[in-house]
Amino acid sequence: MSVTAAFNSLALAYDQKWSHSVVGRLQRDAVWSVVSHLFPADSHVLDLGCGTGEDAVRLARAGVRVHAIDVSPGMIEVARSKIEQCGVSRLVRTEVLAIESLGKLRADQPFDGALANFGSFNCVEDWRGAAAALVDLVRPGGKLALCVVGRVCLWESVWYLIHGAPKKAFRRTRGSATATFSPNTSFRVTYPSVQEMDAAFGEAFRRVHWRGIGLCVPPSYVRVGPRLGAALAACDRWLAGFPPLRALSDHRLFVYVRS
Repeated sequence: MSVTAAFNSLALAYDQKWSHSVVGRLQRDAVWSVVSHLFPADSHVLDLGCGTGEDAVRLARAGVRVHAIDVSPGMIEVARSKIEQCGVSRLVRTEVLAIESLGKLRADQPFDGALANFGSFNCVEDWRGAAAALVDLVRPGGKLALCVVGRVCLWESVWYLIHGAPKKAFRRTRGSATATFSPNTSFRVTYPSVQEMDAAFGEAFRRVHWRGIGLCVPPSYVRVGPRLGAALAACDRWLAGFPPLRALSDHRLFVYVRS
C-alpha cells in the first residue's frame, strides 16, 4: 500500500521535521486548546492515524485511556517507544490498522470519543464508510474531533505564487491531489469542504464547532522563528475561528457530537 510505505519512510524523522518544529508545536497547541476540553480524565478515546503518538501521550498524561491506530507499522513502532519512555503504557494501546478498516476493530465497550489529527482523514478514500464504522464505535453523546487539511490555504497560495509555482498555489481547490514521496509511494489526498464533511458525518454526528488551525501560523514548509511564531499564534487565537477567515487556514478542526 502506497500510504503505508510513504509514512513508514517518514516515521523516524517525522517528529524532528514536524512535531518538534516551531510550526508543528504551535499548530498542535491550537488543536489542543479545543481538544483538551472534550475528553476528561477516565475517558476512553480512539486516536485515528496516531502517527508517532504525540496526541496519545498527551491524552494519557491527562488521565485518558487511548486506543491508538495507524496504517504505518513504522509510525506505530515510534509511537510505542515514545509511549513507553513517557511512562503511559498502562493507558495506551496501539494497533496497526487503517482507518478504512475500522469495521474490524472490536472494542469491549463504546468509546467516549475519537480524535483524528493533522490530516489522517485526508488520506481516506471512503469517508462515509469510516463515519459508519464510528457510529458503532462511539457512544451517543461522544465527541469526534477531526483536524483535516483545508481546501483553501491563504499562506500556501501566496507562498507558491511568490515562488513561481501557480499549480501548487491552488492545488487544494480541486478537491484532491496526488501526494508523491517517491516513484513508488504516491497516493491520493482529498481536501473536503465543510459541506462534504457534514454529508459524511452528519447523519449520525452533529457538528457543534469548527475553526481554522494555521491561519496566521504558516504551513510546515515555511520556517519561522519562535518569537515570530508566538506572535502569529496569538493572532490565530483571535482570528482563526472567525468566519470567513477560518476557511483560509492550513487545517480545519471540526467537532461533532454523536447523536
